[in-house]
Amino acid sequence: MYKLNKINFDFLGIDLTDTPHFSWNFSNFEVIWLIPLTSFAVAMLTSIISMRMQKKANPDAPNMAFMMFMMPLFSLYIAFKVPGAVGFYWICSNIVASGLQYLTQAMYGPNVMLAREQSANIIKRAKVEKTKISAVSTDDTQNND
Repeated sequence: MYKLNKINFDFLGIDLTDTPHFSWNFSNFEVIWLIPLTSFAVAMLTSIISMRMQKKANPDAPNMAFMMFMMPLFSLYIAFKVPGAVGFYWICSNIVASGLQYLTQAMYGPNVMLAREQSANIIKRAKVEKTKISAVSTDDTQNND
């Protein structure tokens, strides 16, 4: 049988199986506190980026600022109650989610899709006009003969 106690769960010298225990006495600072604090910072950054993208995409949308800021605070609280691996997972998850959201917005955002639609319509109209012009020039050539 495989023994789990032989697996090394360290990441950058931090044991991810430890649970951070916060205290207001900062002289008892533990390195594991960096995981919940980083998780909070990344979640807050993700919320701010998300809120800005939503404002650009739909300025009339209802303001969800309260929820966007409460969720990182709640995750900070939870990250101090569970093993560090959970906070580390949230850090990685938020970084990937932010990147995907940015790429999706850049490739398929409402402004991009509107620009694609308008350019397709312009190309279609140009083709129609070109066929009209060539039809008129063909008629003029036949009338001159």
